[in-house]
Amino acid sequence: PEITINYAAALAAHDRLEESERLLRRVLAATPRNPTAMNNLAIVLQAQGRIGDAIDSFKQAIVLSPEYANAHYNLAIALLLAGRYADGWREHEWRRRKTRTELSARRYDAPLWDGRERVKTLFVYAEQGFSDMIQFARFLPALRGRTDRIGRLLRLQGIPFTALDKENCTDGY
Repeated sequence: PEITINYAAALAAHDRLEESERLLRRVLAATPRNPTAMNNLAIVLQAQGRIGDAIDSFKQAIVLSPEYANAHYNLAIALLLAGRYADGWREHEWRRRKTRTELSARRYDAPLWDGRERVKTLFVYAEQGFSDMIQFARFLPALRGRTDRIGRLLRLQGIPFTALDKENCTDGY
């Protein structure tokens, strides 16, 4: 089934969604407990605009493999597309556990901040693309009352995250 799943993914990447869906359904008919095939089917359904069906399929993939981080993350995107923001953002936390991503490769010694307690120093970094960085930068001023110092990283295209002016990070952004 792995070769067929990969072939179906290649078809989907070339916008041959109906063919990809047929192959994935064939794999699932033969191996119904295959979480990768179910996840990939859900991706195809989402690309076809069938968001409700995609959500159901992502959930099935997660039932088959509860720790399948990529399926959780993909479910998050589908839920957000469906306007189910509370569920979508909760599932979005799985992005840190996804395989083969720049984010999953980054590890910091400091614990993640959940926003409940005031902290002495808060380290803010851009973990996704520029549009997300611009979108969420507007929330930085709201952090001023929650921390004494905001350290930050900047990601430039093709350049790894690097600290900006470590001596003068207290300005907040």
